[in-house]
Amino acid sequence: MGSKESKGKQGIERKKRVVAYLRVSTEKQDFERQEKDLLKYANDNHLGAVEVISEKISSVSKDKKINDLIEELQKGDVILVWELSRIGRSMRGIYLITSKALDKGIDIYILNINQKIDNTVNSQIMVFAWSLSAQLEKQVISERTKSALNALKKRGVKLGRPEEKGRKLREHFEENPAEKEKYMMLWKAGLSVRKIAISLGMSQVQVGQYIKAHWKKNSVNIV
Repeated sequence: MGSKESKGKQGIERKKRVVAYLRVSTEKQDFERQEKDLLKYANDNHLGAVEVISEKISSVSKDKKINDLIEELQKGDVILVWELSRIGRSMRGIYLITSKALDKGIDIYILNINQKIDNTVNSQIMVFAWSLSAQLEKQVISERTKSALNALKKRGVKLGRPEEKGRKLREHFEENPAEKEKYMMLWKAGLSVRKIAISLGMSQVQVGQYIKAHWKKNSVNIV
């Protein structure tokens, strides 16, 4: 499959664009893996020079880059994706974006199933089936995750991030930095955790946890 040229609106020859679209997480490894696989696929299939465009899954732009890309591309151009679910956030989004591309005569290559889709009835049926399957899979995973979390809650397992040790005292010192310096000097001079706690009106546990976390002492005797 060699690179073809097509004529633009004014009859000027233009080179076919081949774009690898990467919808990635915040992890660098995810980007590198997708990019490596897509470039290898393009090379193995002699698709020509490849542009790389990426968009973060967590982005609030709501598929802005892929939509802008489709607006720019013309008939005969190619989009490469690692898998169909990378095109959009939902079944409806995937179907609408893909249909828009196919209506313009843009071909889409899906790497993980080694499939090319174009503006044919069979391709449109496949896109709908794949996007539906991807959406159902996400829902199943979501339901399983919720069930697992509920089971942990029933067993008394505390979920979420662990509570920061000494948080209350840290917040107090953030509001009163002068007190922080004063008590740190007193502690270094030998004032006990118990007396610091009494002076601050806080528990010895809170004060001891803060000191261990922020004042870099290997051990604190709460007496």
